[in-house]
Amino acid sequence: MCIAQCVSTVLADLLGSSVNFFQKEGFMNVNFKKNCKLLSGYQKVIKYDNIFKVLEDLEKKYFFYCNSRPLAWIVIDEDIFEAVGIGNGYCKLMPMSKDPYLYRGQTKDYGMCVPIIYRSANNDDDIEYFIQRLRAVEFELILKKHPAVIELNNTEILNCRIQVDFLGLAQHYGLSTDCLDITNNFYIAAFFACCKYDKNADRFIPKTDSKEGIIYYISPIIMGDYNNFDIVGLQPFSRPAEQKAFRYKLNKGDDFAKKSFVQKLIFSQTSEGTDYIYRKFDNGNKLFPYDFLKNKVDEIKKTKIFSKKAFLETYERFRFTKPKVYYQNKLKNKKIIFKENTNLCFNSEETKELDKLWKERRGNFFKNIGFRRVRYPD
Repeated sequence: MCIAQCVSTVLADLLGSSVNFFQKEGFMNVNFKKNCKLLSGYQKVIKYDNIFKVLEDLEKKYFFYCNSRPLAWIVIDEDIFEAVGIGNGYCKLMPMSKDPYLYRGQTKDYGMCVPIIYRSANNDDDIEYFIQRLRAVEFELILKKHPAVIELNNTEILNCRIQVDFLGLAQHYGLSTDCLDITNNFYIAAFFACCKYDKNADRFIPKTDSKEGIIYYISPIIMGDYNNFDIVGLQPFSRPAEQKAFRYKLNKGDDFAKKSFVQKLIFSQTSEGTDYIYRKFDNGNKLFPYDFLKNKVDEIKKTKIFSKKAFLETYERFRFTKPKVYYQNKLKNKKIIFKENTNLCFNSEETKELDKLWKERRGNFFKNIGFRRVRYPD
């Protein structure tokens, strides 16, 4: 089943049948709708007193969809990742959910919601932009030699090879990209709305001020935007799966918050709320389990030595319009140099260790892959 077919199935069966079910069972009454702001009508911005009030509404809405599923419909196991065909003989492993909506959490509303690569004060500097792209491409070239990536590129599920999402991995491990992280789990979004990254400690900590936090409440209509929406899901590295990850690509100047399928759920931060969410995810350890890939990303962030192949791939893939020599000279002025090979590549000892770690993990990896089952009424 391709992404387009999944979208049409979800929208038709979930959004359509839910209203009929609740009308029939008497749930779609004035009090029920009044008690759940998300079901009482479309508002671009909905305000709440605290994160607990947001979660209460999201739980009600989740109950709404869980109980509106027709008897003769797919059985969803939220602990698995579904193999979804994406065309050209490839598939991705999508996190399953009974809830068709998606979410994004931030500790504040910045006015515009844009990817990291566009947030810099120097975002009009095409050289800085080139460098960020260069780091992501180098990351991809290195990962293609990882034992897990090599195996998955040659693994087929229902005649489809598993596609590793290098862009999604770059995003999740802290490199600047033109994508935003989104998730299908509102508690995970709440974590990012209540906890901020502490650069010095290199970890997330609870936000302590009483300012506003925000959760972007995203209609499943977003999945129909095939050019920009994509699955990250289950990858050979742990973070995206733990975060039930999807991504959305934006062009420079685009504002995610202004998209027609996005609503803002704004709430006041409280110490009780941030502490609750922080503890729920074991101080962030559940969402950010350690793995070796983080060390490699840290190296890529700091380096000024890149491969010649990464330079050429960056220049051609992102269609930079000025001559190559222009970028070569500008990068040279920033002390960036290019070699045939760099020390960033996995050495023999690292490859041996990575191979060992993958063999230990691969059994659980494949156990997490599932398929849609259908339940028929008696």
